[in-house]
Amino acid sequence: MNVLTSYPATSSEAIAIDIYDVLGESVLLGEEQGNRIYQIIAPAFKSGKNVILSFKKIERFTWSFASKAIAQLYEHFPEEEIQIKLNLIDISTEEVEFIEEVVETKKRYMENPEQFNEPMSDEELERLRKKEPSNPFLQIAGMFKDDPDFDEFLAEIEKYRREVDAKEEAYYSQFDEEESKNWY
Repeated sequence: MNVLTSYPATSSEAIAIDIYDVLGESVLLGEEQGNRIYQIIAPAFKSGKNVILSFKKIERFTWSFASKAIAQLYEHFPEEEIQIKLNLIDISTEEVEFIEEVVETKKRYMENPEQFNEPMSDEELERLRKKEPSNPFLQIAGMFKDDPDFDEFLAEIEKYRREVDAKEEAYYSQFDEEESKNWY
């Protein structure tokens, strides 16, 4: 199913967003960058305008970027409106397919968020590893699932985190006490 188009809108009621011009970067790795683009698209949609989103000079972008810049739109606008109003240009077919996968995952999440709390199947993990062999997170995902000591390891991490939080709280409480004494 083609969720997005890759040709320019013909309406005179369109704004053009050149991602590179807005962000000044050709490698887009984070949610923050995607959210900056979303913050331009959403008001344009609300005012009834189409958006021509140019990926010119963009060398690479991540799932996080696409999720915030584009998939986030599906939380606030009907799919039909997005299909009509959002047009991607200067982007390869593979990149459009990648964005479509991000969007489809977002739509599945919106339908049933609980399914994303369940562990990923071995088959799904293997499919993702083959699709993105250079992703280091996918290469280590699930490596401790059969380790009998892993739950104990996680408990130790949690215990240590509570100790650090308590020390930090005591440290800052000391400053609060000293500051309150200086006010009187």
